Amino acid sequence: MSKKFLPLSSSRIQAYIKCPKMFQYRYMKKENEEFISVEAFAGKVVHKTLCDFFESLEGAVVPKVLNLLKLTKENWEEGLKENNSIKVITYPKKIKQWELNTYKLIEGFYWDNYPFEKIEKSYFEEEVKFKLNELIDVRCFIDKFFVYPNGNIDVFDYKTGRRKPPESLKDDMQAAIYTMALRDKFPDSKIKTIWHFLLYKKKVKIEFTDKELKEWKEKIELIYDDICNEKNWNPKTSKLCNWCGYNKMCLEGNEYINGKKK
Repeated sequence: MSKKFLPLSSSRIQAYIKCPKMFQYRYMKKENEEFISVEAFAGKVVHKTLCDFFESLEGAVVPKVLNLLKLTKENWEEGLKENNSIKVITYPKKIKQWELNTYKLIEGFYWDNYPFEKIEKSYFEEEVKFKLNELIDVRCFIDKFFVYPNGNIDVFDYKTGRRKPPESLKDDMQAAIYTMALRDKFPDSKIKTIWHFLLYKKKVKIEFTDKELKEWKEKIELIYDDICNEKNWNPKTSKLCNWCGYNKMCLEGNEYINGKKK
């Protein structure tokens, strides 16, 4: 099969695991999704706002929380202009309430992490590529990472969803891929991954061992083989079909949502 889906990324791998049919629509057929869920939209606003915020830090001068909330509002309104097909699937049912909840997440993050320090070597929305092996190219976009004077690296990502924080990131593919990508770019650095679960005001951290990264490499290679050998692209119907932007063009997904298929 043609490797049209390459390079791999954690989002592409997770899409295939979640539903091969969705993977086919998105990465093979390049179909446009008919809508974006309000959860995904709010998450994009938060990521952009925090990226803009950290890029704006200068020395010891920290923007006031009201300035950060103003920036959030600007990004929300700009996002609405770019996305005219936002879908609300679960509670709360009004987009305005989702907007207000997003302000609360941002304000909570500000006070939980105040004061903020400007790190000289700071990277935001950085694209990092590496070769998993001679056949597999991997690409990732890292929200934020700092390279400290001693060479150590902290990698950050912001989680806006309702999923409860795990006790460990050991089973988190995205965290493992970020670590592998930065280890390839900075081979002598000690790398720590830090996930911020904003709703729960909790940080989960990990430093992967060589053994754990080797195990992740082998898992990803097996998934790569599965994608290359895929012939049927069968859908995996579940309640997640409600959040899929392809659910109208997917017969099985549409039937599941409408109660015709259990």
